[in-house]
Amino acid sequence: LYEGETECVQGCGHCPIHPVRKIHWRSSGPTDYCADLSVALHYYNAQDKWNDDHSLLGLGFEKLLAAPTQDAAARWPRQCEAIRSCLDQLAEYEAAGSEDLDAVSGCFGQLMAELFDYKQDHWSPELRSIGFHLGKYIYLLDAYDDLERDQRKGAYNPLKTLSQQPGYEEEMREIFELLLARCAKSFERLPCVEDADLLRNILYSGVWLKYNCKNAKKEK
Repeated sequence: LYEGETECVQGCGHCPIHPVRKIHWRSSGPTDYCADLSVALHYYNAQDKWNDDHSLLGLGFEKLLAAPTQDAAARWPRQCEAIRSCLDQLAEYEAAGSEDLDAVSGCFGQLMAELFDYKQDHWSPELRSIGFHLGKYIYLLDAYDDLERDQRKGAYNPLKTLSQQPGYEEEMREIFELLLARCAKSFERLPCVEDADLLRNILYSGVWLKYNCKNAKKEK
């Protein structure tokens, strides 16, 4: 969407994944933005795992990512504050055992809307719509995928009651289709040219992979 608006820097060097062989890399404003927010999301996720489950792995990642997340928050305070506040609100809903699908998925939708709103410019309405509906889809798909495991463990899942109702599978399919249709509608309003076919492949096909895999296992 912002093709050509920021300088693209290229280079070659070592990284933790390739410590011996040098690799070519390139960096620009949007890619740096995504890298910063990926770090922040992993940090807050690790923090929650330590606070909720006393996961030592979560604690390790929290310590490892603390300094990079502080740097990211200095560059993107609005987005990082949204991550923290939305996850806090989501934790409250989950602690209360809420089965209000619109409310609980809406928390993650609001989080993603803030992250997609890169520059708060004239593209914001469409970007926020994509982020909001994609965030709701991600949250509900995770709940759908984790339902059997959560039932075995007695863990929270907002779909527990709904899953016992007739027509559950059809209703979930309709919810997923509606959310992704709204994503696609907003995406098609954007003047994306470079890699547009790849983006469409992800939006129209790739995001269904987890859902399709789960239902293929059920059929077997």
